[in-house]
Amino acid sequence: MDEVQAKLRPFLEERGFRWRARMCNRKTSDGLIHVLNFQMGQLSLQGRFTVNLGVNVPEVWCTQFGPGLRPFVGEAECCVRRRLGELGPEHRDRWWTLPLNNSEIDSLKLRLEHDAFPFFARFETRDFILQELRPLKGNTGAGTPNRILCAILLVHRGEKEEAKGMLANQIREVANKGHAEYVQSLADQLGLGRIET
Repeated sequence: MDEVQAKLRPFLEERGFRWRARMCNRKTSDGLIHVLNFQMGQLSLQGRFTVNLGVNVPEVWCTQFGPGLRPFVGEAECCVRRRLGELGPEHRDRWWTLPLNNSEIDSLKLRLEHDAFPFFARFETRDFILQELRPLKGNTGAGTPNRILCAILLVHRGEKEEAKGMLANQIREVANKGHAEYVQSLADQLGLGRIET
């Protein structure tokens, strides 16, 4: 994996990413953080790796988990998360087997170029995030549910009524008492008051 990363390093650094261990971060002009993580497989996936992508929105993280976002962000700290394979022609999880030869490294660079970077471009700004996720129900990945993410962004823009409506829809859609309590506590924290469903 170290050899794969060494060969990918110049390619990713040219695109604004900086490295720490198996993780890359890139800050956008809007203050969001794009994250690439090279995850090694365990047990039956030993000797293989996958590529995780994430987008961290600092105010969403701090609202949900409190202040103290680290200077270098991990993929688990992202509110929008996908795996590279899900974005490509497979539309499902993909694990690469180590070692990779030069042709396979070139193929992985193409996958990053064709699948990862367009994904990041869709989540380059807060406006883009709202445009992409506002119309969607449910959750489109392993991150924060779409309506919760959008509601937090809207509150920070002063659009509290729309945020409140989104949280009410979230409670109705999930129909789980524990989740409803979580959403209400989030609404209280955001200064939205009681959520009526």
